[in-house]
Amino acid sequence: MRRTYKMLSSAVIAPLILVSCVGTSPQKSADPSDLKTSQHDSENFSYCTIGDCTIMNSALLRTNLQIPVTVHHTCRLPNQYAMTFDDAPSDNLPNILAILKAKQVKATIFVIGKKLSTPEKRALIKSAYLQGHQISNHSFTHPDLTKLSAADVKKEASQTRDAILDVIGRDERALNGAHYLRPPYGLINDQVEQTLVAAGFETLRWNADRADWSLSEKDRNVVIARVKQQLDLIKVSAGKNINPSMLDLNHDYSEVTTLALPTMIEMIKEKGYKFVTLRECLGAKS
Repeated sequence: MRRTYKMLSSAVIAPLILVSCVGTSPQKSADPSDLKTSQHDSENFSYCTIGDCTIMNSALLRTNLQIPVTVHHTCRLPNQYAMTFDDAPSDNLPNILAILKAKQVKATIFVIGKKLSTPEKRALIKSAYLQGHQISNHSFTHPDLTKLSAADVKKEASQTRDAILDVIGRDERALNGAHYLRPPYGLINDQVEQTLVAAGFETLRWNADRADWSLSEKDRNVVIARVKQQLDLIKVSAGKNINPSMLDLNHDYSEVTTLALPTMIEMIKEKGYKFVTLRECLGAKS
């Protein structure tokens, strides 16, 4: 597979945030003074999606896509790898959990709140939690949050948090996990960030996306090649002041990710990474 390493351009980056939202234009950002400046806004990191890799930082993401600099894209420590699965729970989640258990990996499962409407789906999430995985927030109906009012943004987040906690309980680990929110499609602006932070949530996107949503089960080797591509970029960038940690994006319904997952995990372990939950990746809420 052709390796593509490049510096940021809007033409390259635009598809990263407009997944399933083609034609959506970023909204004009609010005054950046309204947001707390991230201590990582100038920290460089690898950023890969759909076969394109670049060196990125939060300041560039803000300039090009109006992503608030307070939105997380990486972990705190260089050897950390946070594996995450969006759009849960699907009927495929037990297969993902079985592989994670066999490989002794703890992951973070991002839940769409409305999917917790049946006893079977609630049982899946309860099982994942009891196995040590983190359960986090991916909104209630999976909308583009930048198109909603502040009240509706808060409702999407709060309904899902409450639905999660009703299933897994309200101990400290559960509460911490449910306060992390990944916006659907990665779409977020200052108004959404301000609303969510004020409501007690902490937001994140990713820096590693193999675009499994766009692939079929025949594309296992594509997923593996994209993992290798990012690991290779990190290797050649060693000593260039980048944060080599990885916070990835997968989907629990993806057959191709399920097929590729055992090999992915071994490749990542071989590079010296430690698999962590999002709580460990970002640090527990104080």
